[in-house]
Amino acid sequence: MASYAPAPSAPATPKAATPAPKAQQKPAAGAQYVMKIAFATVNDIQHEWAKRMEKRLEERTKGRIDVQVYPSSQLGNNQRMLEGVQLGTIEATIQPPEFMSGFEPAFQIPELPFLFGDDGDMDLAYKVITSPVMQQRFLGVAKGKGIQGVGFYIYGPLGIQAHQIIRSPADLKGKKIRILAAQTEIDTMAAWGATGVPMPLADVFTGLQQKTVDGVQTAAMVAVPLKFYDLVKYYNDTRHAVITTLAVVSTKWMNSLPADLQKAVVEEARDLHKELLDFSKAKSGEFVKFWKSQPKNEFIELTAAERKGFKDQAISVYDKFYKDNPTQKPLVEQIQAEVKKLQGAAR
Repeated sequence: MASYAPAPSAPATPKAATPAPKAQQKPAAGAQYVMKIAFATVNDIQHEWAKRMEKRLEERTKGRIDVQVYPSSQLGNNQRMLEGVQLGTIEATIQPPEFMSGFEPAFQIPELPFLFGDDGDMDLAYKVITSPVMQQRFLGVAKGKGIQGVGFYIYGPLGIQAHQIIRSPADLKGKKIRILAAQTEIDTMAAWGATGVPMPLADVFTGLQQKTVDGVQTAAMVAVPLKFYDLVKYYNDTRHAVITTLAVVSTKWMNSLPADLQKAVVEEARDLHKELLDFSKAKSGEFVKFWKSQPKNEFIELTAAERKGFKDQAISVYDKFYKDNPTQKPLVEQIQAEVKKLQGAAR
């Protein structure tokens, strides 16, 4: 059975997940502006977004913007990339908004457990995050801090890839689980008796291999291209959240562009919303199927009752979030109301 390699001909080793920094390219002949897009993953929605933006922008601007794509943490880890965007040394990055929670507490909200329903419905989550209130709240909120959003996309439902079967919070007691960077994720794991360990994606391969972490919570679209199935046996399909990803550009760089090029960047990113939902749904299904096909691996599907056990034990996460971020409660409640409305309309 062929495997999903992190890059063409890359070996399934820790080095494959943490490639050496790549020398930055020279601007293409005739280009007036360079747009370096940097991100941590490979062969996923973030990579696809960058490739489609490259094609669209270079065609639309007739080469005035030279888009350069740097996957696999080639320009640094998530924090380094965000710092680069702030400073204007990197023009764009795409990564889960939880990594940006230092800019704005609202960026933690998408990771609140079971916010988008009890079963990780990607269509439902898409309708919510592309609603006007969410687009306005998430795309422009950090503009004054050097970054501004141009697109907000659905990655897929979270699972926990681990060395153990996980069907209840009791199975997580005492375990160390790699998370992104948001306090809501730390609090969620704590509510279930586990320790959430923030860790750059480039370090996860080694962490799983050496068992310094017992598992990682992420989507199938990350777990399979990065070959986590070689390191852990179980994909526990908890679906306790839907992972999203936020494309941001440097405010400094955007302000340097003429109006027509600013418009091009914003419009092309916006027009990718539905395209990339379809991409994510197809790839998520493909990667789940692949994990299930591996003879040494198991895909653990939870029942509705088992998911409810996780949900019931995560109520305290909302209470703590409201206490720490009282101004964010109206937005969370607005999202919950929208979810209920959409669920009712679907019945």
